[in-house]
Amino acid sequence: MRPKKKFEDTGSRSHQLPPRSQMRKLSKKRPRPLPSHEIQFLCLLWRWKVMSHHLAHVMAFSEVGPWQAYRRIARLIAEGYISEHVVSGLGVKALQLTKKGFSLIRYDLGDLKELRFNPQSVTHDYWTTAFQLGPFVPDLSDKVSFVTEQEVQAFDSGVLPSWLPQSREHIPDGFISLGGGNGQTHIALEVELNLKPPLRYDKVAYYFDVIDSPIALVFWLCGNFALAETIFQRLVRAKLRGLGVHHFFILDEYRQLGWQAPARTGQFKNKTIQEILTAKQWQNAVKMTSKQWQKERAPIFFQTTKSPQNQMR
Repeated sequence: MRPKKKFEDTGSRSHQLPPRSQMRKLSKKRPRPLPSHEIQFLCLLWRWKVMSHHLAHVMAFSEVGPWQAYRRIARLIAEGYISEHVVSGLGVKALQLTKKGFSLIRYDLGDLKELRFNPQSVTHDYWTTAFQLGPFVPDLSDKVSFVTEQEVQAFDSGVLPSWLPQSREHIPDGFISLGGGNGQTHIALEVELNLKPPLRYDKVAYYFDVIDSPIALVFWLCGNFALAETIFQRLVRAKLRGLGVHHFFILDEYRQLGWQAPARTGQFKNKTIQEILTAKQWQNAVKMTSKQWQKERAPIFFQTTKSPQNQMR
């Protein structure tokens, strides 16, 4: 019978505690409690899906300077609440909510029928935000209100404005309501960057023709003229009663001109967005020249630099 091996204490470090410095590195840090203004920013980002650094500054952190806003956003990225993605064709860094960020604000948003936060397409949703908010930030008026596609998808119809279409057969990319009281004007937005199957446009056409909602205008933002013309001709063949509400604009022209961009097809062909609203005697249209757009608004959405240091170069 083999004798038992005598136990020897070898002093192995595997049985010893690591140095305090190493323990500090291994220990999990407590998450920083986010202040209310950062929580509000995450809720805004959920609503609009994607934002540029500059749009986040003017909508959520306007009370501080560019450097402080940049640092706040950078810290939220480092902590994993938001992330950055490049917008195709623009080179802009877009911010979007992460799963961790959504989990943090989930109950601040109210009752959601769908737990959603990811954009379906960063580039598409970025253009949608720029099209919907473009003429209005940073000077948001109490006579202008917005409903985003995210809100229509996630909220029960009972908590949404009563003028929205009740049908969910199709959901536009967003809505704008101008004016107040009985003088309100309701606009639906469609953003199309690439050609979809033709039957999809038939579905959209009949949706707007039969909905029980006072939508007065449908503004389409299309990737190019050929796409705009193709969709419009599809609507013509559908023999709509309300074909005159549809107006088509081009991405590059909107980027350069804002609401001075001309409609390329439809009843008001060659009229600008601003002229269309004025022609219909909707007095709450934003009065803005193309120079004002390029100087004051376009940089908020289309400036590619995000660091204040780079902006000064």
